Amino acid sequence: MEEAVYHRRVSLFEGVPLSRPGSSSKKNDENTETPVEVQSVSEALTSSTTRMQYRQSLLVERDSAKQGATVKRISLAGADAKEFGGHSESFSSDTELFRPEKVGALILLKRTIQIVGLCYGDLGTSPLYTVASLLDHKVPPTTFEIYAGASMVFWLLLLVPSLKYALLVTMADHNGEGGAFAMIGLLRHKRIPKKWLVVATTVAAIGAGALLADGIVTPAITVVSAIEGIQVGAPSLTTSAVVGITIAILFLIYAAQWFGSSKIGIVYGPVLTLFFIVQFIVGIYNVTKHPAIFKALNPYYALKGIGIVWNDGKIGYLKIADALLALTGSEGMYADMGHFGRTPLRLGWFFVVFPSVWMAYFGQSALVASNPQIAAQATDKLYFYQVPSSLLWPLVVISTLASIIASQAIISGSFSIMSQAVGLNIVPRLHVKRTDYKIYGQVFMPTVNVIMAILTLAITAGFQTSSALTSAYGVAVATSFITTSVLFVIITAVAWKVKMYIWIWYPLTIGVIDLILWSSALTKVPTGGYIPVAISVVFVSAMLIYRWGVRREEATYKNNSLRWSEYKAILESPQPPVLLDRTFVFLTSMQYGIPFTYSQFVKQIGAIPRLSIFVTVRYVAVPFVDNDRMYYVFKYTDQLYRIIINVGYAQPIDNLVTFLDSAGLSFLEDASSLKKIGFVKGKTELLSKKEHWFGYRVLLSIFSVMKSFSSRIDTSLGIPFDSLEISTSFLI
Repeated sequence: MEEAVYHRRVSLFEGVPLSRPGSSSKKNDENTETPVEVQSVSEALTSSTTRMQYRQSLLVERDSAKQGATVKRISLAGADAKEFGGHSESFSSDTELFRPEKVGALILLKRTIQIVGLCYGDLGTSPLYTVASLLDHKVPPTTFEIYAGASMVFWLLLLVPSLKYALLVTMADHNGEGGAFAMIGLLRHKRIPKKWLVVATTVAAIGAGALLADGIVTPAITVVSAIEGIQVGAPSLTTSAVVGITIAILFLIYAAQWFGSSKIGIVYGPVLTLFFIVQFIVGIYNVTKHPAIFKALNPYYALKGIGIVWNDGKIGYLKIADALLALTGSEGMYADMGHFGRTPLRLGWFFVVFPSVWMAYFGQSALVASNPQIAAQATDKLYFYQVPSSLLWPLVVISTLASIIASQAIISGSFSIMSQAVGLNIVPRLHVKRTDYKIYGQVFMPTVNVIMAILTLAITAGFQTSSALTSAYGVAVATSFITTSVLFVIITAVAWKVKMYIWIWYPLTIGVIDLILWSSALTKVPTGGYIPVAISVVFVSAMLIYRWGVRREEATYKNNSLRWSEYKAILESPQPPVLLDRTFVFLTSMQYGIPFTYSQFVKQIGAIPRLSIFVTVRYVAVPFVDNDRMYYVFKYTDQLYRIIINVGYAQPIDNLVTFLDSAGLSFLEDASSLKKIGFVKGKTELLSKKEHWFGYRVLLSIFSVMKSFSSRIDTSLGIPFDSLEISTSFLI
């Protein structure tokens, strides 16, 4: 799978109805036709450009693009050809959507170190609080309970992050990207039945909401746990002081996001790698105190431990929710895959992180087994009792640095998830900043960063201690585990069409484990687990409401736009329309049919421009688009054209007019200045009719508020801020 190259036959134009030889239709206008082939934006264009790094030839190409760009002129297709008498052509081709990059050993080593710093901080620092949460601080644990706890953690690490995520789920990438919405992109690419896509999109929204909730709680608990280690060496340090230091550190973490994944990863990677080495050595040191701890490798202890009543009066089944803390960060690991790639992710886990955390858990368990009274003495600071007092402060320092880095994994994963949601039109068009043009997945979203920072600081101030925060932890993590499993089963069974006797083993094993983890985690809801649940519900509701509003907005556009037959009737009427001696560019996301902005322009102003151009800009998942695939042109009449511009994510459009100039379009030769070209953009407000029920009106109001957070199209396309904006309100 690692070396696979993906192919499919695709149309060059997303959504353009294509006529097949011998096909016929009774419908007369394009807007009512169903596209023969529909594809997502990220799949619509392919390029020979390598996705994962700059190539010198492409740098040169980028600099010379304006001089060397070529235009592909396409005759009308489908209904367009019927309306205007043109020759109908159908375009499709076998093309490579994504080619896994072949890199040298040094680059692979560098990326492995970077991904260790970026993706594994959460998983790697879980030993700071997991073992302490498994043990009661009042009643000394029995040897069997210690073995049972260690066995639970070990087998969960083996089955969830190792087998499920590192080996299986990472195969379900979309152009190298991971995460719930990347899975939706993959399902769209495979063109699965619509009913399955609707189910998958809803499940992905729930998983993404859970991951975002996890991303808000994770930085709080990891940093608090590390700072509490100072209290071991300095007991006079108050809880309020710990909270204050934690809030200051968290503020700096979120502020550092502006620098981007690569710059953070290259700094964080070596530090966290050192922490993992130290943690491994400390673990081995404590294992020597009770080598019999390796009996915990036998799953018998985990299985029996689930069914018995422990010394603290809790049934072992409830201890699963505590063992779940060892798995936090698994979902973020998959979501972060696009930052540096699948191979570095696997190498970092199996050769660096897994050995370190395994020994850390067994080391702490061995320490308690050799002296059960230490559990009550250490309470939630057991991690820092592993070393002699002379080595305490070095361990506190390296652990604090590691906890700071641990927050990065889930934060970066949240940015990746939300940027994918923007591309799928599930959330408003939030500003996405590319922090490194070499790698597609490295993004920073200022709005998301601010929201997460505020909520994380508020939770830290509210819960104050790591033991209190662990009560709020786990529900969101377990929920994201289940949603990922559901999506993976849909991909294997429906998209990949794997035989049932092969894929059925996944839900029967991993799926059952996910359900057990989730049901156990739900017991924490009354004691603080309601916090991530509430956050997750808000995020999921917002995504679903926005998608609901977008669909109604699209339906409104379709119902109120001109049909091609209506446009022809206007041109051929006894009283021809007024002809404006000016060129107008109508910005639209539609790649077929008459844009709503043009329809409103003609209806309201009652005139037709001398030259009208429908412009659609598509951002695709390659750094630079090859020149011969950048511009595609449809000609309807001498006065009406459509231009589709394919732009790589490393090709910002500073000025759309200059960008169009570089295409060398002959019909723009006398209209290529800002003084002669007018831009028309649309703004729509959906209002509810009075007869609609209260809930419907509330949903429309929420959708309108969410739309107001969309970034300005003027900024992203470099067009004048005083462009003509057609604002329309609709009662629906």
